[in-house]
Amino acid sequence: MIEFNNISFRYPGSNSGLNDINLKINKGELLAILGQSGSGKTTLLKLIAGFEKPDSGIIRVNNKDITPLSCQQRNLGIVFQDYALFPHMTVLENIAYPLKLKNIDKDSRLARAAAMVQKTGLSGKEQMRPANLSGGQQQRVALARALIFEPAALLLDEPLSALDAGLREEMRQEIRQLQQQLGITTILITHDQEEAMSMADQVAVMKNGCLLQVDHPTNLYHKPKTVDVANFVGRANILPAMALGAHRIECALGQLQVHAPELKAGQPLHIMIRPEHWRPIPDEYNTFAVEHLNTVFWGPSCQATVMINGTVIKAEGRFHTAPTHLSIHPEHIHLIS
Repeated sequence: MIEFNNISFRYPGSNSGLNDINLKINKGELLAILGQSGSGKTTLLKLIAGFEKPDSGIIRVNNKDITPLSCQQRNLGIVFQDYALFPHMTVLENIAYPLKLKNIDKDSRLARAAAMVQKTGLSGKEQMRPANLSGGQQQRVALARALIFEPAALLLDEPLSALDAGLREEMRQEIRQLQQQLGITTILITHDQEEAMSMADQVAVMKNGCLLQVDHPTNLYHKPKTVDVANFVGRANILPAMALGAHRIECALGQLQVHAPELKAGQPLHIMIRPEHWRPIPDEYNTFAVEHLNTVFWGPSCQATVMINGTVIKAEGRFHTAPTHLSIHPEHIHLIS
């Protein structure tokens, strides 16, 4: 388990940093910290790794306060973005190196390294050097090295960013499977939404040094709590609106029926409609005639850009022809206060 309690931090001579971060990752969970460049996600990783010290607050791992400890004393496995493998060492030597630092005898550390080679799919590569490995194989070596000494937690700093799209998808599955198999508490730093949503038990969205929302990926996608989260996670149509009363709102599209009995007339809010929730046929609810602007073919689906009452809207689906009408069910209109 990892806990950040009231963590604040400022870089010297700068306003950038972290603002009163409170976060808990349960034992065995994988938490993805998602954010754009400068959001604070890498700073948070540096604090738990011990590369920086917080100005205030406490960091705990398995109920132990690690805030005053050095990097070496924290017992954390780290996979860096560039893998940081030793070029003069073989795969087996790279993996075994942390055990050498702990003064474990050679036979024991090589035996443990051989077992980790099996777990990470590197059999047959033991005597190769990093320069002769593919990007995916180098990533596996870095992961094996981070896990061999049985760390209290695993930190992944954008480990897949250097891989091509097909290999990234494969490695996502491998890392997630190994993480679940070992039951190790893990923090994944990423700017890739798909990576975060497909791998994590929980996703934390950061902006300007603040946590905007921490939630299950499904809730984060379908029920974002702020406009910033809705804009950052997935594609969305977001419009300002005004409540007309229970189940009714008005926005630039016109009046819409929504699933919200608690609404009070005059209440300002925003609505979010995911592009894939539009239907290209008239319905009893929320049907609009549209002016088709263009359609982009994406393979399994298309994205249509249309105009509804002067407002540009994105819709996704298997459109065989340009849509003339779009409808949206009330349950697919998410309200953001």
